[in-house]
Amino acid sequence: MNGTAHRRRTRLGLGALLLAPAPLLAAGDEALHNVWAITGARIVTMAGPPVEGGTVVIRDGLVEAVGRSVAVPADAEVVDGAGLTVAPGFIDACSEALLKLPDRPAPPTGGAPATDEQRGLTPDRHAWEYAILGKATLAKHHAVGITAALAVPGAGLLPGQASLLALSSEDRLQAILLRDAALVVTFSPGAGYPNSLMGVMAFLRQELLDAAHYGAHAARWAADPRGVPRPTFDRRRELLARAAAGSLPVVFICRNQHDIRRALSLRDEFHLTAVVADAGGEAFRVLPELRRARVPVLVSVTYRAPATATWSQRGEDERRRAEQELYPTNARQLAEAGVPFAFASLGSDTPEAFIAGVRRAVEAGLGVERALRALTADAAGIVGAGAFLGTIEAGKIANLVVSDGPPLRPDAKLKLVFADGRRFAMKERKLKDAEAPTVNVTGRWELSVERGMGAGTKSVVTFTQEESSLSGTYSTPRGDADFTDGEVAGNQIAFEVSLTLGGRSFDLFVTGTVEGDTIRGTVSTARSSNPFTARRIP
Repeated sequence: MNGTAHRRRTRLGLGALLLAPAPLLAAGDEALHNVWAITGARIVTMAGPPVEGGTVVIRDGLVEAVGRSVAVPADAEVVDGAGLTVAPGFIDACSEALLKLPDRPAPPTGGAPATDEQRGLTPDRHAWEYAILGKATLAKHHAVGITAALAVPGAGLLPGQASLLALSSEDRLQAILLRDAALVVTFSPGAGYPNSLMGVMAFLRQELLDAAHYGAHAARWAADPRGVPRPTFDRRRELLARAAAGSLPVVFICRNQHDIRRALSLRDEFHLTAVVADAGGEAFRVLPELRRARVPVLVSVTYRAPATATWSQRGEDERRRAEQELYPTNARQLAEAGVPFAFASLGSDTPEAFIAGVRRAVEAGLGVERALRALTADAAGIVGAGAFLGTIEAGKIANLVVSDGPPLRPDAKLKLVFADGRRFAMKERKLKDAEAPTVNVTGRWELSVERGMGAGTKSVVTFTQEESSLSGTYSTPRGDADFTDGEVAGNQIAFEVSLTLGGRSFDLFVTGTVEGDTIRGTVSTARSSNPFTARRIP
């Protein structure tokens, strides 16, 4: 739209957009609009009290203004927010699921020494380079309000560096918010030395001591190289030296309470800027130490007792009781102890399961507002993004969720998500059956309509399938058209495509059943519905 165009209005009131249980999202609208105004909404800024009947203006990916008396720009696409709540987009403070890492090489044989990869020593690995940000991944996160995530490589002793990513683009480079947000450390021994927990602690201490010495030597040479032997560059020590100097945060992935104590010990000894990723959900068992250290905790919400837990060792009944009654209180106990924390999807199977776990923490006594802070403002602060994420304030990135009630209320329906100022609208599923796909139709198919208008005409459909998401190109003798929001459920497919033929535009709605290399189904327009057969092109 140009700067003087009349305002378009989008109505998203309570009676509109009745959603299926697991909504899909339309592609971002940034190609058409980069100026938006959400008017008349309840705005939970997380930077102050909620604004009733307020307006949020978004321009060029940023929040331009927010408040009750904000003027709506003439070039804005207006979203009617009456009856709706606007909150900051959620942040997953520690996600392993966004990454597809290389498999660790098999252990050495025949007495050969283990390589660094076999030992799990890959600290120069950057998470963003391995991020999977396809349409299906973005859609699953947006469907529950997640608009940014700290992607963390978790396999290995020194597995790499975490990256904070915006869930707004399939392009990894465009998604980067913080490229190297933290060094990741686990207590999981690999092949070769160290191959025990005692060895791991000795190894990490020695590495940090050596790195501190390396850093001091490099600093002396940089200040005045005369009379100082030139330091030999060492990639691993360069990174660890930054950690030892406190300039690079360290995320310790802790699988139980003992790992948390190990992390705190290293933090105290080397004065590290440390964050505890509580994968085992046992921070509540180390409260005095965490309260003293004031180290932030990234709380897993899977509520599975580690094998080392007392209750696990007492038998199945005790373990289940602890998982039902004790582990869900982890976040509540941290809040009561004044320990800073954010929520993390570590161990969660899906984004939906992650948010369900957060709601379970609320059921276990954590205040709703405190839970929302742990997904927004507090999460942003802990991952180093408080200056540009986590609250709705002028100048910050426009990551927002728009829902028909408080966003963590179980019956609240999400209406829109803004990620990096890109608008993603919820859509009803074309296929109501949410069964996981049992087919993959990626490739080229020749489609023939069997009767009615267009009978005998052959078209070529090129599909790209990513999990349950389907996109591609519908090619006819008169032209091509792309589609992006198709679906696959079981062996069923569905997609819509807009065609322009002979100067007239119309929509096709295609549904079909896949049997091997054949799809049979129906092509429908507003006036007719006709059967088709498509066959895979070798």
